[in-house]
Amino acid sequence: MSSNPTMRSILVISCFFCLCCLTTLIYFCHLYEYSWTPPIYAVHRLSIDELNLSSPTLWPKFELQIAVKNQNKLFGFSYGTGSKRGSTTIRYSSVSLAYGFHNPFYQEPDNVAVVQTELLRQILLLSDSARRSLVSDERRSTIALQVGMASTLGVMRHGGGGGDEFQMVSVGVRCEVVVDRLKPDSKIVSQSCKVSIYE
Repeated sequence: MSSNPTMRSILVISCFFCLCCLTTLIYFCHLYEYSWTPPIYAVHRLSIDELNLSSPTLWPKFELQIAVKNQNKLFGFSYGTGSKRGSTTIRYSSVSLAYGFHNPFYQEPDNVAVVQTELLRQILLLSDSARRSLVSDERRSTIALQVGMASTLGVMRHGGGGGDEFQMVSVGVRCEVVVDRLKPDSKIVSQSCKVSIYE
């Protein structure tokens, strides 16, 4: 008694479909296990030592806190390697106001860390046009600053002892931040941060 060709075709198609589904499932499980997303960055606080814009010489000092959110469930991030520190800068238009460094640290998966940095510049001579622009912006309570952060980033698949190194990249963060005044109690009016990852 010969088998039904139609039934045989249905069985072959069903087996092929099941095999495709299984392969796809394995692929996405592997992708989930070994894929990571960059952290989310935001300026948490920005305190500015009062700048006397009537003086020709300034000594800027900033206290900066950046909140770093790691949304990954399986991956942690190691910022900096050994004694190599990450750098942070604050600019106003084309003028570099201050710069500083943050020490290496490890961020656990599914974690929010706050990176605190003191930024200084010993002597700053502002041009007349930059000074006038700063004074005008402060009167309007809309001073646009650019906060930059750069660091090496070790991507660690989480495990005992902080995880095993998975990938080493460089991360660059640029935040456009608007504050209301150049004083210790300055408030952040608005901000927008972009992250760039370099292999």
